[in-house]
Amino acid sequence: SLKTYDNEMIERLLEPIKNQVSWLNLAGNEINGDIAELVASFPNLTRLSLADTNADNDSIREFEGHETLTSLNLTGNPVTMDIINNFRSMPSLQTLFLWGTEIREDDIATIGDTLTGVTVISGAELIKGPAISKDTE
Repeated sequence: SLKTYDNEMIERLLEPIKNQVSWLNLAGNEINGDIAELVASFPNLTRLSLADTNADNDSIREFEGHETLTSLNLTGNPVTMDIINNFRSMPSLQTLFLWGTEIREDDIATIGDTLTGVTVISGAELIKGPAISKDTE
C-alpha cells in the first residue's frame, strides 16, 4: 500500500515503472495534480482507483484522451458533472465508479446518454450507456 507515503515518494516509486503498470490502486492517498499528471502518462494503464484521494475536476482532466484506461474509480472525490464530457475522449473506458461524488443522482441518470458504452456505477444505481453498434453495414 502506498498510504504511508507522501506525494513526492509516490512519484519517485512510480516514475521508473510507469511503462509496466496496468492496474493501479491509489485509494485513500491524498493525491495532487503532479501525481495525476504522472499517472495519466502511464501508457499501459487499464484500471485505476482514485477512490477517496480528494481528486478534483482539475486532477481528473489530466486523464483526458487516455487511450488504454478501461476502468476508473472516482468514489468519494469532489468531482462534479463538469468533468463528464472529458471522459468522452477516452476510447477504452468501460466502467466509471462515481458514488460519493458531488454529482447528483438525477445527473447520474443522464451520464449514460453522454458516455456511449460506459457503465456508470453510483451506489445502488447502475447506469449503462447505449451500446456502440458494431454493425457497419
